[in-house]
Amino acid sequence: LYVCASLCLSVCGFLHVCLSVCQSVSLSVCLSVCLSVTVCLSVCLSVGACLSVCLCLSVCLSVCVSPSVSACLSISLYLSVCLCLSVPFCLSVCLSVCLSVSVRLCLPVCLSLCISLSVCACLSHSVCLSVC
Repeated sequence: LYVCASLCLSVCGFLHVCLSVCQSVSLSVCLSVCLSVTVCLSVCLSVGACLSVCLCLSVCLSVCVSPSVSACLSISLYLSVCLCLSVPFCLSVCLSVCLSVSVRLCLPVCLSLCISLSVCACLSHSVCLSVC
């Protein structure tokens, strides 16, 4: 039986701190600090097709105490290329309420519902290097 409890804190999307407590044969406590930077470039056409390329670099330092103390430094590089096609569907229903006294006064009431359907195809590749 392997049970873990983790508490993670993310600051501005680039600093991640996680504290994990795991119980298997013995109790282990790990603290991980990660710095990650993600850069994305997107090119969109008027027909609703977008090509996005994202590059993510992450550097993590993990220190674990499980009778003995161990530390690992890992560097990972993640590349993702996605092609997305979005098709919007809109439906509008309008109702005009008119009052005819001396001047004809009409008040249109419209209800619009828009749904965007997106289909994406992605290629991704990651490289990881760990030193413990």
